[in-house]
Amino acid sequence: MEDLFHGSVCSNLLESFLQYVSIQDQDILKKALEDFSSVDPDELMEVLENYECRKMVKAETLPQILKEIAHKELVQKPRYVIDCWKEAMHGKVNIAHDDLLARYQALRPNPRRVQVPRGYDFKTARGGKPLEKIS
Repeated sequence: MEDLFHGSVCSNLLESFLQYVSIQDQDILKKALEDFSSVDPDELMEVLENYECRKMVKAETLPQILKEIAHKELVQKPRYVIDCWKEAMHGKVNIAHDDLLARYQALRPNPRRVQVPRGYDFKTARGGKPLEKIS
């Protein structure tokens, strides 16, 4: 969206990417960035393979590899849609960078914002069984 409204990406792509991935992937990637040796290599490779990473990852190369993945996921993949909308949106919508970030922050789901339909029966929806943690 930054690219669409401002013509370039101003945000830190690595930080944005860590917000883009699932919480589980985010935990693994943050842990790997802080202390590479403390992360299970298979878990890390599984996360990176989800983003088609085919490079050999080391503690020294991980930040650069994540920046490349972030650029691909957040800039290159949405490029076609951005190019299509850029001409139509030019001059019609003007939103400051900080306002755009605030809007994204307001859209982040949390337990208070998630609405459950009236009459929803959790036991029936789960088949009467408790949810099992996948480990």
